[in-house]
Amino acid sequence: MSNPTLHFEVANNETQSLKLHIVLENKTDSQLHDFVLCFDMPRFLDKGKVVNGIVKSQVGSHIELAPLEGMNLAVGDSWTVTIESNTSGLFNLSERPNGPYLKVGKEFIEVAIGSHSMPQPEPLELNAQPMPAPKAGVIPQPNQVVAKQGVFTWQNSVSINVANEVSHNAIAWLTQQFSDTQFEQTDTNPLVSFVESKQLAEEAYQLTISEQSVEIEASSASGFLYGAVTLAQLVVTGRDTVDCVVITDAPQYSYRGQFLDCARSFHDIDTVKSVIDQMVWLKLNTFHWHLTDDEAWRMEIDAYPMLTKLGAWRGEGEIQLRSLGLVRIDMAASLLKRK
Repeated sequence: MSNPTLHFEVANNETQSLKLHIVLENKTDSQLHDFVLCFDMPRFLDKGKVVNGIVKSQVGSHIELAPLEGMNLAVGDSWTVTIESNTSGLFNLSERPNGPYLKVGKEFIEVAIGSHSMPQPEPLELNAQPMPAPKAGVIPQPNQVVAKQGVFTWQNSVSINVANEVSHNAIAWLTQQFSDTQFEQTDTNPLVSFVESKQLAEEAYQLTISEQSVEIEASSASGFLYGAVTLAQLVVTGRDTVDCVVITDAPQYSYRGQFLDCARSFHDIDTVKSVIDQMVWLKLNTFHWHLTDDEAWRMEIDAYPMLTKLGAWRGEGEIQLRSLGLVRIDMAASLLKRK
């Protein structure tokens, strides 16, 4: 049996007015009746302007439409309902009706996305953006790069000094990135030296690479970490061979953040860890993490079990309605492994 299919056509797409023809095509092998069409679209509908249907419910972006009473949708036939919104027009496919499904009594039927009349992608006239020449394969580009003669080669065995405590996190991170490299601690002629330098600012560092050794100077744990990240970027992009160089760097902005909203869109722990790992490689310093919001409560607190027992779930029969359709929510539920 094929799934019902949802098509839509933009009838009016003015800046402050939207009119859509929603078409549900019955591609199943049986007649559809007493059904409710559910989908998500970030527009508030004008209930008084619906043609050939009614708005059963709208909570946030979750919309439920029903045909007029007594309508039966035969196999191969289509039902067209016209909806309007006195808000902005529809200009991106991400804003179209998404995640459609049918409610037929207590049964749920997934609806496929069909055709649309939106020209996507829109033709864009992009002017060439002047960019500075890349320096040393480092992201973000360092403040100062001074090239030196010679080449440094990363070895299978790397000795590191651990004389100062503020460099411990940087050393631990660096050793984790090169699992095929054997690291050893030494204070005698180390290949990589971490040197505390009080005159450097909080997050600043200086990386000096010569043919025989590498030296990272910093005054703080964050400075040593960013110096280690730059060294790792050079080794990885250079495939273990790095031109000798002196890099002096400090961040331009004190707040360099990454936002992850697990309240609105659930992400498992491996995804969260991956995001944080990539933040380190980009020298970001603030993780903005939404675990609670009006969409869901994701933070488990032993003293208040009902917060997650009720608030972490969306869907039919739950306190909060489905969002983004059947498939994505069911996937999130399987990841959460509800108790």
